[in-house]
Amino acid sequence: MKNKYVKIPFLAGAKYENKIYFSSLYVNGLFEYDCGTKVCKYLMKFDEKNLTSMLHRKAAIFENQIWFMPWEARKIARYDITNNKMTYYDVGCKEGTLLYFDYARYDNMLFFIPYANNIPIAIIDVKHNIVNLINGISEKEHIAGAGYYNNKLLLVSQTGNILIKNIKNNVLEKVIDTRINTKEFGYLTVIDAQNTMVLCPFEADKIVIIDKVNETVTNSVNYNGGRYSYGKKNIDCISMYPTEFNRCIMLFDEKQKIEYKRLELNLKEDFYLEMMNIDCMDGKTNLVATNEGSILEYDNEWNLIQNFETMIDRDDYNLQLIKNFDRGSFATQENCIEKNNFDLDIFLKTML
Repeated sequence: MKNKYVKIPFLAGAKYENKIYFSSLYVNGLFEYDCGTKVCKYLMKFDEKNLTSMLHRKAAIFENQIWFMPWEARKIARYDITNNKMTYYDVGCKEGTLLYFDYARYDNMLFFIPYANNIPIAIIDVKHNIVNLINGISEKEHIAGAGYYNNKLLLVSQTGNILIKNIKNNVLEKVIDTRINTKEFGYLTVIDAQNTMVLCPFEADKIVIIDKVNETVTNSVNYNGGRYSYGKKNIDCISMYPTEFNRCIMLFDEKQKIEYKRLELNLKEDFYLEMMNIDCMDGKTNLVATNEGSILEYDNEWNLIQNFETMIDRDDYNLQLIKNFDRGSFATQENCIEKNNFDLDIFLKTML
């Protein structure tokens, strides 16, 4: 007999006041989780034809607006929390291509960074809700992330090379071969930290620090191993989140000291874990979500405060989804949720 509640696996989202708004891994839907009442509910379907899963990779919040960065989705989505309204911005890319892998942030600007060549860079004025598209890169590199400095985007490939894109004149100024990694998926996340960027290792064996001002690699640091695919800049350190069968959050401070925090989750050894940062404006705590339906809240010393579960009443969930999907799509999504059958490594290889 099935449980009364079903977990909704998290993919991309942000916190506003005491609620978390998120796009799910396997479901085309915007969900709201109330941290006070512990109630999760379905709000609406994203306007994406024929797409039911892995729509967005990340989300960013500005005031009462959440910007969802398209991954398999075809449009940038902006959710107005106050008015419960979604606005879309088409980036003009055909189905079947992975769009944006990371974003950089500076003042009131967001820069959505394409995963591969011939996809436009999206420059977003979040103050006035204006989206401009400029040429991406023509080089056949897969981009892990980027940092912003002085009208330039420093795009870092998954092999660790640096591509300098001048966004003022829309020119790729140079490509720097750093020779820091020989693996195809060496790095999957770049953490932008004021004048530096930090590369989180996936297949690579070192953490790498890049000086944005001088456009050079300044240091590389050994660590204990394990794969990391997301991370963020915190008040006193950079946090890197484990993936696959790794179960430790890695903390990397300004003195380049490393500390590990074992996850307090009851996961099977063979469960393929994916952890994602939840964007939050206040900075009072750190929120991290998982693909199995948990949200972990840590204080700024990285002590666990509480563990939420994004569970929704199965009857309400079924009713809402059947209204929005054909039966086949709905059944496929429910099956994915039950089995948690997602493998990032395999997925990335299919996108090459």
